[in-house]
Order: sequence, then structure tokens, then C-alpha cells
Amino acid sequence: MMKAMNTSLIDMRDIGKTYGGRDVETRALNGIDLRIEKGEFVSFTGPSGCGKSTLLSLIGLLASFTSGRYRFDGLDTAVLDRDARARIRNRRIGFIFQSFNLLSGLTAAENVALPLHRRGNLGPAEIEARVETALEKVGMSHRRRYLPSQLSGGQQQRVAVARALAGRPALVLADEPTGNLDSKNAKKVTALLASLNAEGAAVCLVTHDAGLAAQAPRTVELLDGRMVADQVNRG
Repeated sequence: MMKAMNTSLIDMRDIGKTYGGRDVETRALNGIDLRIEKGEFVSFTGPSGCGKSTLLSLIGLLASFTSGRYRFDGLDTAVLDRDARARIRNRRIGFIFQSFNLLSGLTAAENVALPLHRRGNLGPAEIEARVETALEKVGMSHRRRYLPSQLSGGQQQRVAVARALAGRPALVLADEPTGNLDSKNAKKVTALLASLNAEGAAVCLVTHDAGLAAQAPRTVELLDGRMVADQVNRG
């Protein structure tokens, strides 16, 4: 499949997402037109239930849209089968969630390494080097053998950031990544997201925190499943 040159990383046109059947139907997203360039940092804001997390799941190929068109780096996602979508998620997208999503039976290092093992195209030495580099960057090398239960919430989130960092993603999706953290650790995680962006990854950040959203160069506001604002933030 040929890919157009100099395409946007994310190009959504008239995206709609509906849940339910004919009798009870919920429209989560309606008429979303969104373009994000490679290396951009965009925050998504809006009240609970406005569609922020749904939009992030569509961007991350975790769910399918009901109507419209979505191209990821020039690829028409509508023609991708489940395996192709999984490969893109594993190799090109990093996910950071509010609940950390670390496996309780694995150490910090093993949690970071797990997505790399699933790729099937990296040798043990390369995986080990990536894990060590990522943990060092988030200040967690000294906790590499600790289980999630032995780490604080802030430390667990830093391991989750390291997991995304180790994959060297083109896109990082962060859904309320500071929601379970105190202000000190929230600032640390925000700084780590900025460093990921500085290294070239596009970042999409969902947050209820207006101050945090304003730290991104661009903010998209959603209301009732629609984009109601798309603005540049002046530093």
C-alpha cells in the first residue's frame, strides 16, 4: 500500500461513534474533524462523559468508529484487520493510563519489557538496553526489581511512562495520567510527557486539569461528543 508523503500522523474526518442498538443508542462522538501532526503535543479537555476517552481509544486503535474516516500516518485504518491494528499499537503507540495498568506479578523492569517481547523483532540484548535506558530516564533504575505493590502511585506511573518510552513510539496517548497522583508526582509525570514530546513523539493528553491542559501548546475542547474549541496556548 502506497503512503502519501508528508502526511499528518492523525487525520480524522467526520468521525462518529455510537454505542448500543436501535432501541437504545448513545452517540459518544459526532462529526469529529481532527488533524495532529508528527511531534505535536495536544491536550483534550471537557466535562466527564463528553467523549475524551472515547476519542483517545479511537486514535489508539483500541476501538472502531461508526462513521467517518481515520488515517494514521497515511494508512486508512478502516481496512486494517485486528492483527494489523495490534502491530501498530505495539510498535508505534505508547499508552499511559490513570490506573497505571501494570501487571502485579511482574517487576518494574518486566512490565517495561513485556510489550517489547511481544513485538517479536527485538533480541534480548536490545530489549534489556531499552528497558535500562527507559527506567533511568524516569528515575526508576533503582526500583527495577520491585513489584508494583512495592511502589508508590507516583513510582508506578513513572514505570508506566518508561514502558511507553521503551517502545520509542511515534504517538503517546495519556488518559488522565496524573489523576491518581499528588501535585508533586503529577508535575514529575507532566515533565516526563514533555520530554517524550521533545524526543519526537506526538502526545495526546486527556485531562480535567485546566492548568495541566494549558501546558500543552494546543488544546482541543469537547462537549457532548463534539469539538467545540481548538486553540493554541500561549506560553
